[in-house]
Amino acid sequence: MKVVGLLSGGKDSCYNLLHCVQQGHEIVALATLAPPESTDELDSYMYQTVGHDAVHLVAQAMEIPLYRRTIKGTALNQGAEYGNRQPEGGDSGASSSAPDEDIQARESGVTDETEDLYHLLHDVKQHHPDVEAVSVGAILSNYQRVRVEHVCLRTSLNLLPLTFLWQRNQLQLLREMVSSGLESILIKVAGIGLTQTHLGKTLGQMQPKLEQLNRLYGSHVCGEGGEYETLTLDSPLFKKRIRIMETETVVHSDSAFGSVSYLRILKAGLEDKQVDASAVREWKVPIPNTLDSIGFKTLKAAQRTQSDVHDTDLASLAITPEPLGLPVQSRSKATVRKRGRFITVSNVTGNPTPRDTTTSDTSTRSLEAEVVSAFSQIQHLLAKEGVEMTSIAHINLYLSSQSLFPAINAVYRRHFGISPPTRACVALPRISDWATPDSSSGASSSSSTQSPRFTVSVIAFNDTNNGLGQTLGEPRRALHVQGRSYWAPANIGPYSQAVVVAERIWIAGQIGLIPSTLELENDGAMQAALALQHARRIVQAVLGDMGGRDVQKAWVEGGVCWSHTDAIGVAHQAWLAQVSQQDQDQDQDDEDGDGDADADADDDDDDDKGPTQSWLGAHVNSPHQLPPLLFASLPTGCLPRGAAVEWQLTSHTGRVASSAVAEDVLNVKARAVQDADNARDEDDDDEEEEEDQLGSDATAPEVLRVAIGTDGGHINQEEEEGIVNHSLTSRQGRSSFGVLSFPRPITSPVAQSQHPELQEALSSIQTRAFSVSLFYTHSCDPHEVLAALQLPDASLVPVSSLHILASDTMSLTRRAFALVWHGV
Repeated sequence: MKVVGLLSGGKDSCYNLLHCVQQGHEIVALATLAPPESTDELDSYMYQTVGHDAVHLVAQAMEIPLYRRTIKGTALNQGAEYGNRQPEGGDSGASSSAPDEDIQARESGVTDETEDLYHLLHDVKQHHPDVEAVSVGAILSNYQRVRVEHVCLRTSLNLLPLTFLWQRNQLQLLREMVSSGLESILIKVAGIGLTQTHLGKTLGQMQPKLEQLNRLYGSHVCGEGGEYETLTLDSPLFKKRIRIMETETVVHSDSAFGSVSYLRILKAGLEDKQVDASAVREWKVPIPNTLDSIGFKTLKAAQRTQSDVHDTDLASLAITPEPLGLPVQSRSKATVRKRGRFITVSNVTGNPTPRDTTTSDTSTRSLEAEVVSAFSQIQHLLAKEGVEMTSIAHINLYLSSQSLFPAINAVYRRHFGISPPTRACVALPRISDWATPDSSSGASSSSSTQSPRFTVSVIAFNDTNNGLGQTLGEPRRALHVQGRSYWAPANIGPYSQAVVVAERIWIAGQIGLIPSTLELENDGAMQAALALQHARRIVQAVLGDMGGRDVQKAWVEGGVCWSHTDAIGVAHQAWLAQVSQQDQDQDQDDEDGDGDADADADDDDDDDKGPTQSWLGAHVNSPHQLPPLLFASLPTGCLPRGAAVEWQLTSHTGRVASSAVAEDVLNVKARAVQDADNARDEDDDDEEEEEDQLGSDATAPEVLRVAIGTDGGHINQEEEEGIVNHSLTSRQGRSSFGVLSFPRPITSPVAQSQHPELQEALSSIQTRAFSVSLFYTHSCDPHEVLAALQLPDASLVPVSSLHILASDTMSLTRRAFALVWHGV
């Protein structure tokens, strides 16, 4: 692609240009924003302006045209989001929604500084209409990234952000910069331990000092905390070198904890380089391994061992099951379930329109009408509960075929603005035989009506105060990274990587895409390992944006592993490999390597430090403490992009959540218990009292796994544990998640006297769960199952086969159906 480079003159913007060239892109223009004349440095939240008087030399050294614009706006919007979460009419991009501040600006004449970037890039596009992408040197700043992506992806620009430094390990990145031939000097210092004596020194000279300050004070070695700023004097992309001849030191402020001073460039020029700059085409910057050290260990585990799956003929399960032939009146309809502040709307379909074979594009028009109808129903049902579409945190989109995805997605995206919900999308076998619209919606049930081609289930969170003075904790936040990087796949579309509400982290379904190219890995084991790495990195990024929260204080609640039938074994082993107690000593003895470059991954070349078990939770130190997970198999081609594995997980920040989250679940009995606990704790010391303070660290969740048995008491090899209840609960976190699975179908109500543990589990689901999904195979009638369990509603999910971890965790045991539930 042809690329315009956003240029501050510093190390990050110049080093990212090197990676753009390394990835095969062509830099055709450079663009920079500068403070007004006679201003050395602007107090900008977005842009580095110190050193602006030498940026033109950087462009001249590369012999690339520079476009420059003066910053006129100010930081009107200083929030985590930029733009409008309501969709903008007539513009299909999720990032294109105009910010409220832009509307205000048209009235007041004052604009946000972000809009200056839009005008700058618009100027570039006028001169270079073939530009397709923008090079951005962001490393850690979500504030900057969100705004740059918002501007670049507007329909009038349609530029892809290339952010190859995003979320890189800073120690590793600094070392790469120093050894790459990039020569940058410090031109501003503003961090503890840095003084004006360090101005003018190169990164190589400062590297030991910066690493020392990192060890002593946790300073950012790449200056991401504003510790310092740089000017690049030389790079492999430079055809000439910048020479600084005269400077002036300006002390902005001075204190015992850290001075703020910068260099004013008075005289500088270009000089010839001794090395031919064309050698850059033969010289390469280090490219991070696709898998980090944890991901690589996951890959080797997935490749090394075949899973023991308790199935008689697993391969046959890839065949699409026969339709149930249920009468229309018995099929699913849209349902609403509410517990605490969470609301789930399930089994929503569009109103199918009568078939019309007289025109060629009827199918597309009908499908669009169905999607519009489905979201109209969702909006109406949520409004009854007092919430809007912007309150949706997560969406499950089930298709009858992945071939429908482009057309459905084109309409789907029109319903969301910035920070959209997370999403998982799979195709389900024979979905049209299991779901039709609610008969009350007026849809015809005659044979001339199309069967529904998709269903939608959404989970929303009501974060309104309702005038009750309740504290719900921090507001909703989303991680929606749309730039191309080495970190994890960009979501250039209408869904976020993660959404956090009430301390719960909803994670979008992850498949094994290579982040830098968005191409799918070919090998199933590699896909399983890479997709899990994506999920882990998303959790780490979310926590990192919460003041650098320690990832070991959070935990994964559980989820669903979707796979095609042949990949269930590698998915099982990949999941087990997330536990620290896996035998890592065998790594050095593994002789089954495939020669991939990733085989050379080691901890010294790793962007993710820390113990392997940290992202699942500090309490997970053996496979028996793994969070609940359901393995759901589908025919080949049912996952996005034809992937072999998709991980759909939820996590928790590990912080104490507001009791208002579960307000209607705290019934009289529960409140009495809570009051007794509070009374008992009144005399405890202050440290103990801190545990229940909103936002403080919650205690570790309780993981429960109980084998209940089977109806007739007979247990064979396939049904070795009968009914299994696997759940994770956090009282302080106001969250619970579970998988209640059954080895064979049931058709009659379960007697409480026979299975008191099952009744207790079902009672807990009824009381706590705001979302219940019934996963079932072709051997089950879902409505008979719900009736037998006395559950009034659930999201219906037909699959080819189901499995859970067996009691030994080293094998999988087959299930006929399972309830997957989220609760407070």
